[in-house]
Amino acid sequence: MERSMYIKKSYKMEDNVLPLANKFIHSYYGQFLYTSKIDNSGFILNASIPYELIDGSDKKLRFDNFNNLAEIQIEKKESKIVFNGLSRENIRNTVRKRQDENLIKSEKILFQISKAKFSKIPEANVFFKPIKEIILELNRHSTLKISNEKSGTKIVKYAKFLESLGIVNINSHDNSYYISIGNEYKLIERSSSNVASDVFDYVLDRGYDYLSQTMGIRSLNPYIKVANSLYYNILRLKNNVKVDIRDLNTFYNMIYNKKTDPYKFDLYVETLSQVKILSRNNDEVSGDKEITEKIIEAPN
Repeated sequence: MERSMYIKKSYKMEDNVLPLANKFIHSYYGQFLYTSKIDNSGFILNASIPYELIDGSDKKLRFDNFNNLAEIQIEKKESKIVFNGLSRENIRNTVRKRQDENLIKSEKILFQISKAKFSKIPEANVFFKPIKEIILELNRHSTLKISNEKSGTKIVKYAKFLESLGIVNINSHDNSYYISIGNEYKLIERSSSNVASDVFDYVLDRGYDYLSQTMGIRSLNPYIKVANSLYYNILRLKNNVKVDIRDLNTFYNMIYNKKTDPYKFDLYVETLSQVKILSRNNDEVSGDKEITEKIIEAPN
Protein backbone atom coordinates (compact mmCIF):
# COMPACT_ATOMS: atom_id res chain seq x y z
CA MET A 1 0.00 0.00 0.00
CA GLU A 2 1.26 3.46 -0.89
CA ARG A 3 2.10 5.56 2.16
CA SER A 4 1.54 8.98 0.59
CA MET A 5 -1.63 10.42 -0.90
CA TYR A 6 0.45 12.10 -3.60
CA ILE A 7 2.99 11.17 -6.24
CA LYS A 8 5.72 13.18 -7.89
CA LYS A 9 7.53 11.94 -11.03
CA SER A 10 10.08 13.76 -13.16
CA TYR A 11 10.94 13.22 -16.85
CA LYS A 12 13.36 14.72 -19.32
CA MET A 13 11.76 17.71 -21.03
CA GLU A 14 10.28 17.15 -24.50
CA ASP A 15 8.79 19.61 -26.99
CA ASN A 16 5.39 17.89 -26.99
CA VAL A 17 4.22 17.40 -23.40
CA LEU A 18 0.98 15.48 -24.15
CA PRO A 19 2.65 12.17 -25.19
CA LEU A 20 4.96 12.49 -22.20
CA ALA A 21 1.97 13.03 -19.89
CA ASN A 22 0.27 9.90 -21.22
CA LYS A 23 3.53 7.97 -20.88
CA PHE A 24 3.59 8.96 -17.19
CA ILE A 25 -0.10 8.07 -16.78
CA HIS A 26 0.21 4.63 -18.38
CA SER A 27 3.40 3.70 -16.55
CA TYR A 28 2.14 4.80 -13.14
CA TYR A 29 -1.68 4.72 -13.12
CA GLY A 30 -2.29 2.01 -15.75
CA GLN A 31 -3.13 1.56 -19.41
CA PHE A 32 -6.80 2.49 -19.12
CA LEU A 33 -6.17 6.01 -17.84
CA TYR A 34 -5.34 8.96 -20.08
CA THR A 35 -5.59 12.67 -20.74
CA SER A 36 -6.61 14.35 -23.97
CA LYS A 37 -5.99 18.00 -23.17
CA ILE A 38 -3.10 19.70 -21.46
CA ASP A 39 -1.99 23.24 -20.62
CA ASN A 40 1.01 24.81 -18.94
CA SER A 41 -0.30 24.22 -15.42
CA GLY A 42 -1.52 20.64 -15.73
CA PHE A 43 -4.14 18.26 -17.06
CA ILE A 44 -7.22 16.27 -16.03
CA LEU A 45 -7.00 12.52 -15.52
CA ASN A 46 -9.68 10.39 -17.22
CA ALA A 47 -10.30 6.65 -17.42
CA SER A 48 -11.89 4.21 -19.86
CA ILE A 49 -12.28 0.97 -17.90
CA PRO A 50 -13.27 -2.29 -19.64
CA TYR A 51 -15.92 -4.55 -18.16
CA GLU A 52 -17.78 -7.64 -19.31
CA LEU A 53 -21.50 -8.11 -19.76
CA ILE A 54 -23.09 -11.54 -20.13
CA ASP A 55 -25.68 -12.50 -22.71
CA GLY A 56 -26.34 -16.22 -22.71
CA SER A 57 -23.02 -17.94 -23.26
CA ASP A 58 -21.49 -14.79 -24.78
CA LYS A 59 -19.38 -12.28 -22.91
CA LYS A 60 -19.44 -8.78 -24.36
CA LEU A 61 -16.76 -6.20 -23.67
CA ARG A 62 -17.83 -2.64 -22.90
CA PHE A 63 -16.07 0.43 -21.49
CA ASP A 64 -17.09 2.72 -18.64
CA ASN A 65 -15.80 6.26 -19.17
CA PHE A 66 -14.95 8.24 -16.05
CA ASN A 67 -13.93 11.84 -16.64
CA ASN A 68 -12.43 14.40 -14.27
CA LEU A 69 -10.97 11.88 -11.84
CA ALA A 70 -8.23 14.23 -10.65
CA GLU A 71 -5.98 17.09 -11.71
CA ILE A 72 -2.29 16.44 -12.33
CA GLN A 73 -0.10 19.52 -11.93
CA ILE A 74 2.94 20.24 -14.08
CA GLU A 75 6.18 21.90 -12.99
CA LYS A 76 8.96 22.74 -15.43
CA LYS A 77 12.42 22.80 -13.91
CA GLU A 78 15.36 23.48 -16.24
CA SER A 79 15.59 20.40 -18.47
CA LYS A 80 12.97 18.39 -16.56
CA ILE A 81 9.21 18.25 -16.30
CA VAL A 82 7.63 17.15 -13.01
CA PHE A 83 4.13 15.65 -12.68
CA ASN A 84 2.39 16.04 -9.28
CA GLY A 85 -0.87 14.31 -8.43
CA LEU A 86 -2.84 11.90 -6.28
CA SER A 87 -1.36 8.47 -5.67
CA ARG A 88 -2.35 5.39 -7.65
CA GLU A 89 -4.28 4.03 -4.66
CA ASN A 90 -6.36 7.21 -4.41
CA ILE A 91 -7.21 7.11 -8.11
CA ARG A 92 -8.18 3.43 -7.88
CA ASN A 93 -10.50 4.25 -5.00
CA THR A 94 -12.07 7.08 -7.01
CA VAL A 95 -12.67 4.77 -10.00
CA ARG A 96 -14.16 2.10 -7.75
CA LYS A 97 -16.45 4.71 -6.18
CA ARG A 98 -17.66 5.76 -9.65
CA GLN A 99 -18.25 2.10 -10.57
CA ASP A 100 -20.24 1.60 -7.36
CA GLU A 101 -22.31 4.67 -8.25
CA ASN A 102 -23.24 3.00 -11.57
CA LEU A 103 -24.37 -0.13 -9.71
CA ILE A 104 -26.40 1.91 -7.20
CA LYS A 105 -28.02 3.84 -10.04
CA SER A 106 -29.01 0.55 -11.68
CA GLU A 107 -30.35 -0.78 -8.35
CA LYS A 108 -32.49 2.35 -7.88
CA ILE A 109 -33.97 2.05 -11.37
CA LEU A 110 -34.77 -1.62 -10.77
CA PHE A 111 -36.28 -0.99 -7.33
CA GLN A 112 -38.44 1.91 -8.51
CA ILE A 113 -39.79 -0.17 -11.41
CA SER A 114 -40.49 -3.29 -9.33
CA LYS A 115 -40.94 -2.02 -5.76
CA ALA A 116 -44.38 -3.61 -5.46
CA LYS A 117 -42.90 -7.02 -6.25
CA PHE A 118 -39.94 -6.53 -3.89
CA SER A 119 -42.38 -5.72 -1.09
CA LYS A 120 -43.87 -9.23 -1.48
CA ILE A 121 -40.59 -10.91 -0.48
CA PRO A 122 -41.17 -12.33 3.04
CA GLU A 123 -38.08 -10.67 4.59
CA ALA A 124 -39.06 -7.31 3.10
CA ASN A 125 -42.55 -7.68 4.44
CA VAL A 126 -41.18 -7.78 7.98
CA PHE A 127 -39.13 -4.64 7.37
CA PHE A 128 -41.94 -2.67 5.70
CA LYS A 129 -44.62 -3.77 8.17
CA PRO A 130 -44.30 -0.73 10.52
CA ILE A 131 -44.54 1.67 7.57
CA LYS A 132 -47.61 -0.12 6.21
CA GLU A 133 -49.23 -0.18 9.66
CA ILE A 134 -48.86 3.60 10.06
CA ILE A 135 -50.21 4.31 6.58
CA LEU A 136 -53.17 1.93 6.97
CA GLU A 137 -54.05 3.34 10.38
CA LEU A 138 -54.02 6.90 9.03
CA ASN A 139 -56.08 5.77 6.06
CA ARG A 140 -58.73 4.41 8.46
CA HIS A 141 -58.70 6.98 11.26
CA SER A 142 -56.58 9.99 10.09
CA THR A 143 -54.69 10.01 13.42
CA LEU A 144 -52.53 7.64 15.42
CA LYS A 145 -51.43 7.78 19.07
CA ILE A 146 -48.21 6.08 20.21
CA SER A 147 -47.22 5.86 23.85
CA ASN A 148 -43.68 6.99 24.57
CA GLU A 149 -42.60 3.58 25.80
CA LYS A 150 -39.96 1.11 24.68
CA SER A 151 -42.52 -0.88 22.68
CA GLY A 152 -43.37 2.21 20.64
CA THR A 153 -39.81 3.32 19.88
CA LYS A 154 -39.58 1.43 16.58
CA ILE A 155 -42.88 2.80 15.30
CA VAL A 156 -41.80 6.34 16.21
CA LYS A 157 -38.55 5.88 14.24
CA TYR A 158 -40.53 4.99 11.12
CA ALA A 159 -43.04 7.77 11.79
CA LYS A 160 -40.20 10.31 11.88
CA PHE A 161 -38.98 8.95 8.55
CA LEU A 162 -42.48 9.45 7.11
CA GLU A 163 -42.52 12.95 8.60
CA SER A 164 -39.32 13.78 6.67
CA LEU A 165 -41.22 12.94 3.45
CA GLY A 166 -44.23 15.07 4.40
CA ILE A 167 -46.48 12.02 4.75
CA VAL A 168 -47.25 12.62 8.43
CA ASN A 169 -47.07 15.31 11.10
CA ILE A 170 -45.91 14.44 14.62
CA ASN A 171 -46.71 16.22 17.86
CA SER A 172 -45.68 15.00 21.28
CA HIS A 173 -47.22 15.74 24.70
CA ASP A 174 -48.43 13.84 27.77
CA ASN A 175 -45.71 11.23 27.21
CA SER A 176 -47.22 10.23 23.86
CA TYR A 177 -46.74 10.90 20.12
CA TYR A 178 -49.71 12.02 18.06
CA ILE A 179 -49.39 11.31 14.34
CA SER A 180 -51.63 12.92 11.75
CA ILE A 181 -51.84 13.14 7.97
CA GLY A 182 -49.21 15.38 6.34
CA ASN A 183 -49.35 17.59 3.24
CA GLU A 184 -47.87 15.01 0.83
CA TYR A 185 -50.40 12.43 2.01
CA LYS A 186 -53.21 14.94 1.30
CA LEU A 187 -51.86 15.65 -2.21
CA ILE A 188 -51.76 11.93 -3.04
CA GLU A 189 -55.23 11.45 -1.52
CA ARG A 190 -56.82 13.98 -3.89
CA SER A 191 -56.06 11.99 -7.05
CA SER A 192 -55.86 8.42 -5.78
CA SER A 193 -58.34 5.55 -5.92
CA ASN A 194 -56.16 3.46 -3.59
CA VAL A 195 -54.64 5.92 -1.13
CA ALA A 196 -52.77 3.50 1.15
CA SER A 197 -51.10 1.72 -1.78
CA ASP A 198 -50.18 4.97 -3.55
CA VAL A 199 -48.77 6.51 -0.35
CA PHE A 200 -46.67 3.38 0.24
CA ASP A 201 -45.36 3.55 -3.36
CA TYR A 202 -44.49 7.22 -2.85
CA VAL A 203 -42.58 6.36 0.33
CA LEU A 204 -40.56 3.66 -1.43
CA ASP A 205 -39.81 5.98 -4.36
CA ARG A 206 -38.78 9.06 -2.39
CA GLY A 207 -37.30 7.30 0.61
CA TYR A 208 -35.10 4.67 -1.04
CA ASP A 209 -31.80 6.35 -0.16
CA TYR A 210 -32.81 6.86 3.45
CA LEU A 211 -34.17 3.35 3.81
CA SER A 212 -31.11 1.68 2.30
CA GLN A 213 -28.38 3.90 3.78
CA THR A 214 -29.71 5.25 7.08
CA MET A 215 -32.23 2.69 8.29
CA GLY A 216 -30.74 -0.10 6.18
CA ILE A 217 -32.93 -2.47 4.16
CA ARG A 218 -30.56 -5.23 5.24
CA SER A 219 -32.97 -8.08 4.63
CA LEU A 220 -33.86 -6.80 1.16
CA ASN A 221 -30.41 -5.72 -0.04
CA PRO A 222 -29.22 -9.18 -1.16
CA TYR A 223 -32.35 -9.63 -3.29
CA ILE A 224 -31.92 -6.20 -4.92
CA LYS A 225 -28.26 -6.92 -5.72
CA VAL A 226 -28.87 -10.45 -7.03
CA ALA A 227 -31.66 -9.18 -9.30
CA ASN A 228 -29.50 -6.25 -10.36
CA SER A 229 -26.71 -8.61 -11.43
CA LEU A 230 -29.05 -9.62 -14.26
CA TYR A 231 -30.80 -6.30 -14.93
CA TYR A 232 -27.47 -4.42 -14.96
CA ASN A 233 -26.72 -6.40 -18.14
CA ILE A 234 -30.18 -5.74 -19.56
CA LEU A 235 -29.93 -2.00 -18.84
CA ARG A 236 -26.57 -1.76 -20.62
CA LEU A 237 -27.34 -4.09 -23.55
CA LYS A 238 -30.92 -2.81 -24.00
CA ASN A 239 -32.33 -6.29 -24.50
CA ASN A 240 -33.36 -9.25 -22.37
CA VAL A 241 -30.72 -11.89 -21.65
CA LYS A 242 -30.82 -15.58 -20.74
CA VAL A 243 -28.02 -16.60 -18.42
CA ASP A 244 -27.03 -19.83 -16.69
CA ILE A 245 -27.43 -19.35 -12.93
CA ARG A 246 -23.78 -20.33 -12.33
CA ASP A 247 -22.57 -17.67 -14.75
CA LEU A 248 -24.88 -15.12 -13.11
CA ASN A 249 -23.48 -16.04 -9.69
CA THR A 250 -19.93 -15.50 -11.01
CA PHE A 251 -20.92 -12.13 -12.50
CA TYR A 252 -22.60 -11.09 -9.24
CA ASN A 253 -19.46 -11.95 -7.25
CA MET A 254 -17.36 -9.94 -9.70
CA ILE A 255 -19.36 -6.71 -9.83
CA TYR A 256 -20.08 -6.64 -6.09
CA ASN A 257 -16.69 -7.98 -5.04
CA LYS A 258 -18.37 -10.70 -2.97
CA LYS A 259 -18.19 -14.46 -2.60
CA THR A 260 -21.72 -15.84 -2.41
CA ASP A 261 -22.20 -19.58 -2.06
CA PRO A 262 -24.01 -21.10 -5.11
CA TYR A 263 -26.64 -22.72 -2.86
CA LYS A 264 -27.46 -19.39 -1.20
CA PHE A 265 -27.46 -17.58 -4.54
CA ASP A 266 -29.87 -20.19 -5.90
CA LEU A 267 -32.25 -19.52 -2.99
CA TYR A 268 -32.24 -15.78 -3.72
CA VAL A 269 -32.94 -16.41 -7.42
CA GLU A 270 -35.75 -18.85 -6.58
CA THR A 271 -37.46 -16.32 -4.28
CA LEU A 272 -37.06 -13.57 -6.90
CA SER A 273 -38.65 -15.82 -9.51
CA GLN A 274 -41.59 -16.61 -7.19
CA VAL A 275 -42.47 -12.91 -6.89
CA LYS A 276 -41.89 -12.47 -10.66
CA ILE A 277 -38.85 -10.20 -10.47
CA LEU A 278 -36.78 -12.77 -12.35
CA SER A 279 -37.88 -15.49 -14.75
CA ARG A 280 -36.37 -18.92 -14.20
CA ASN A 281 -36.45 -22.09 -16.29
CA ASN A 282 -34.37 -24.75 -14.51
CA ASP A 283 -30.85 -23.25 -14.47
CA GLU A 284 -31.62 -20.53 -17.04
CA VAL A 285 -32.39 -17.07 -15.66
CA SER A 286 -33.82 -14.14 -17.62
CA GLY A 287 -35.61 -10.88 -16.97
CA ASP A 288 -39.31 -10.66 -16.22
CA LYS A 289 -41.05 -9.42 -19.38
CA GLU A 290 -42.84 -6.48 -17.73
CA ILE A 291 -39.77 -5.30 -15.77
CA THR A 292 -37.43 -5.81 -18.73
CA GLU A 293 -39.53 -3.60 -21.02
CA LYS A 294 -39.30 -0.74 -18.50
CA ILE A 295 -35.60 -1.30 -17.78
CA ILE A 296 -34.78 -1.12 -21.50
CA GLU A 297 -36.52 2.27 -21.72
CA ALA A 298 -34.60 3.64 -18.72
CA PRO A 299 -31.46 5.78 -19.29
CA ASN A 300 -28.10 4.15 -18.46
